[in-house]
Amino acid sequence: MSVTKYFSHSSSRTVWRLLINPADFLLIEERDTERSQTYFQCYDLKTGNRLMKNVQLSESFWIGIEEFDSDTIYFHRYVKPDMPWHCDIIAYSVSEERILWENRELVYGFLYNGNVYAYRQEFEGASFYVLDAGTGAVISELGMNAALINELKEQAMAARDFSNYRFPEVYHSGTDNKIDSLLAPLLTAAEGNLEAIQMSDIFFCTLHRRTPKGLYDHIMYGLDTRRDKVVFESTLSKGLERFTFDSFFIYKQYLITLLNKNQVTIYKLVI
Repeated sequence: MSVTKYFSHSSSRTVWRLLINPADFLLIEERDTERSQTYFQCYDLKTGNRLMKNVQLSESFWIGIEEFDSDTIYFHRYVKPDMPWHCDIIAYSVSEERILWENRELVYGFLYNGNVYAYRQEFEGASFYVLDAGTGAVISELGMNAALINELKEQAMAARDFSNYRFPEVYHSGTDNKIDSLLAPLLTAAEGNLEAIQMSDIFFCTLHRRTPKGLYDHIMYGLDTRRDKVVFESTLSKGLERFTFDSFFIYKQYLITLLNKNQVTIYKLVI
């Protein structure tokens, strides 16, 4: 398997969240906490083309993502800045670069069979509604039937396919003798756990190497277990005061890495 750099996205802001939709669009949420600003970028993983650049909504900071469907991002606001409760639904089209519809009365629940399930919190409990995902129009009212909603939500979650994702797990020495021998010369001054993903014949892992100044460099390696050699190396962060994790994952044939909390670099994996 070969590892080839595909494209990168860099920003002066902190990369807060990454989401991939069923159409293989990569959504990047960036936050500038000092200026209380949030920006959204989007790329097509299939082509590498940029689909959204520095998109902001009217609420520039207290905003979040509920769901990223094939072409629609569902956003929420917060009831109050210092409270985590969500409110409002904003449906934004990536291809049309505009807000399709907005609902300030309901809260997003989940997406299922092309419809948005939402609710209004009342004194006695939550009242549930089914909305048309394209227009936001109310299709039906489900009352306070929480049992039905829970059943539908379970069906919606079960229908999701996460089989294309590979996330790193802690690797324990002694698990594989060949990998241990390839790792041995790389572990000088390394501290903490190794996070790793085995993809075909390449073992991807990250480690923290202590520097002479007492700080840490976060380094990623790709070890070819068939050819017994290092075939990939990238420094994800330098001069860290503490360990950092969750800096890479694999989606389909893409290795997605986060560098210095403000750069996303995508590599293609070709078997």
